[in-house]
Amino acid sequence: MRFGLRSSWSLAVCSLFALTAACGDDGGGDDSSDRADAAANIDASSVPDATTAEPDAMPADISCLGNPPPTDAPATVTLSGSVFSIDIGGQAPVEGAIVQLRRSSTDRNLDSNAPDGTPADGSFSLMGKTRGNALEAYLRSTAEGLVTTRVYPPLPIFVDVPMVPVPMFNPIVVNFLSPDQEADKGIVLILVVDCAGQPVQGATVMSTPEAGGIIYTDDMGVPDQSATSTSAAGLGILVNVPAGTVTVNATAMGETLLAHDVASVPDEVTTTVVLPGAPLL
Repeated sequence: MRFGLRSSWSLAVCSLFALTAACGDDGGGDDSSDRADAAANIDASSVPDATTAEPDAMPADISCLGNPPPTDAPATVTLSGSVFSIDIGGQAPVEGAIVQLRRSSTDRNLDSNAPDGTPADGSFSLMGKTRGNALEAYLRSTAEGLVTTRVYPPLPIFVDVPMVPVPMFNPIVVNFLSPDQEADKGIVLILVVDCAGQPVQGATVMSTPEAGGIIYTDDMGVPDQSATSTSAAGLGILVNVPAGTVTVNATAMGETLLAHDVASVPDEVTTTVVLPGAPLL
């Protein structure tokens, strides 16, 4: 069985937002109705209780450490998934969200679901032409009443990637995450995962240029101002990040993981994942 961006990005982003139940499986078929039903019932109770976690968890898998990103790709790649709102009361699919697949280097729009946007289940499917090279691209989603979100993959896109959840935050949630956020700076959420796509505990996140602050969370994903590294949730939040291109990275188990670039944009939230290296195919 292959393991690469297809599974690592989907697993990681699902873990980040507790959307595993809404991500479906990649066994084929039309599961949009199943995803919508699952998403409609997601709330805080769907997040695993840290007290029930296995006491003797396996160490993080860093077997892919140092593996370079792929360079080749088929002529086209497809990214599909669902857009969800993140609110104090829980999570729900977003209808009418405009999702774009944009090239990172030029910010050119490669594909979009405009003008109709996402249907009631929040689903989308976009295609990008690669010219045979792994595609450096990201997803950008806008919707009325929600903070614009950018989702950057941890690696260039070299295969079709299904089940990508795109979170969109209520402004109240963003204010909770960063109450002292400066108007000319951005927020970058980083999930640190191992080569199996599982969150890494004890990692530290960083960026160049440096963020104004770093906030880690507890095992439930709630910000913990006293934490100095990732919990079992694997999440670090960079706040007051200078606007522009930012290189994000993390260290874990004494190793430096695979860095990549994202954009920090005022009044938007950027989400991404950091891996040890490209998972083996």
